[in-house]
Amino acid sequence: MIFITTSLITFKVRDAFTFFGVSDYSVVVRDPNGSILSYKSNNPIFKFQGDKKGKYEFEFYADGYQTLSTYFMIDDTTNLDVDILLSSKASKLDDVKLMPDEVLIEGYVSDNDNLKPLPNVKIKVGNLTTFTNEKGYFSIRLITFSPYEDENSREYRVISDRKDMSFSKFGYKDYILKNVLIVPGRKIIRIALEKGQGFVIKEYKHGLIDRKTDEYLIKDG
Repeated sequence: MIFITTSLITFKVRDAFTFFGVSDYSVVVRDPNGSILSYKSNNPIFKFQGDKKGKYEFEFYADGYQTLSTYFMIDDTTNLDVDILLSSKASKLDDVKLMPDEVLIEGYVSDNDNLKPLPNVKIKVGNLTTFTNEKGYFSIRLITFSPYEDENSREYRVISDRKDMSFSKFGYKDYILKNVLIVPGRKIIRIALEKGQGFVIKEYKHGLIDRKTDEYLIKDG
């Protein structure tokens, strides 16, 4: 009797800027024997099972995105979760003019399971509140300065601060981002909400990528 064991790699194919799922792409796989396998997917979550030990090479293609290539050495016990971040060929960041003391916090909120944008998510920063639009996007502006110290010179001092941010939507766990650094400039945050009750608390890290520590992140360049 021959027992065939397989390895499983679960890819989450995302837009590198928004972190939303990319749902129309192709995957070309070269297995350890050099055989070529091709797949077409309309689901941002792509599961691949390998039945051979060795090196598997992957190429991800999607219209409007740069091609991404990567590889994994797998055996019969491999079980991986991998984020694939596809970079758009066109810039998605509009120019924004800010005052020297102004902070712009913007970002995108998605469903953690299907990677789709989440509209009408309530976002609070201090005493300010906003909501995501139909594309899962939000923006909020803050001013960071102390009152005029000298009315004659009209000088003020720009200050830094830390505030908690909360994200909430009915049917999803509240997401609390602790100690977000509030300094003049532009800050972009991507958050994925989980279905259910209760809350998730995370400590803010510069360049936040919301993922588990045992997941892989693959980005071209």
